[in-house]
Amino acid sequence: TTIECDLQRFTSVRAACEALHTSCGAEGIDALINNAGIMATADEATEDGFDTQMQTNHLSHFLLTKQVFSLLQKAADLRGEARVVNHSSMKFIKDTTRLIDFLFFYYFIKKRIADHTHKGTRNTMSGTINSCYKD
Repeated sequence: TTIECDLQRFTSVRAACEALHTSCGAEGIDALINNAGIMATADEATEDGFDTQMQTNHLSHFLLTKQVFSLLQKAADLRGEARVVNHSSMKFIKDTTRLIDFLFFYYFIKKRIADHTHKGTRNTMSGTINSCYKD
């Protein structure tokens, strides 16, 4: 089944969500893939009043995900998991210098997040042990 969805119109996104609920309501959906679709467009507003690129690549994805989240939850309940994948382009990296800057930033942030996650886990574990073994 093909369901039309014009990301530049919230009414179209909502209609597509209703169609998904009608056709997939009993079984849910296993995956939702939000793919950024446009870039370098003219500075124009959609009928909803937002920049075309912002609405197409971001706002409509948020709306779509929110509207079909119950279908994802249904699939997860029935089959153990469901996923949302947000995909975007790396076209903004045009030369080696920017690629190196991006990779440095990516790995620096990834390490920082991992460090904070590990520290948070340790703190939580310490707090739990402390509360369990109080005198």
